[in-house]
Amino acid sequence: LDAGAGFTVAPNLDRQSVELALSRDRLHLPGVFTGSEIAAAMRLGARMLKLFPCDAHGPALVRAMRAPFDDVDLVAVGGVNAANLSDFFASGAVAVGLGSSVTKLVGDVSALRREAAAIRAGIDTARGALPPAARS
Repeated sequence: LDAGAGFTVAPNLDRQSVELALSRDRLHLPGVFTGSEIAAAMRLGARMLKLFPCDAHGPALVRAMRAPFDDVDLVAVGGVNAANLSDFFASGAVAVGLGSSVTKLVGDVSALRREAAAIRAGIDTARGALPPAARS
């Protein structure tokens, strides 16, 4: 934050990190996996959460957590790739984090370009399925 970060992301829920980001009017995405962690993050004031690891249950995890927690934004992270990202959006994720599906291709520029094009196509497909107000 001191270096000018617009937001921070963590693999876990840490009260001090949430409070620090909020005190500086910055977005912090704490990592959560259970309903108890989501509720705790919301009590701290976090309204966008990194749901991680999603590869454990796929889009069904997002869908299951969105049912009781429809007033929080979930970012699906872990196991997301070009082939399934539209499923994560359809399940209620507002965003996705792409890690190993992209980083494993470092050094292979053509494979990276193909993956980037597939990711872009998946995002475009997901946006086409979203209501107009959610397409920003």
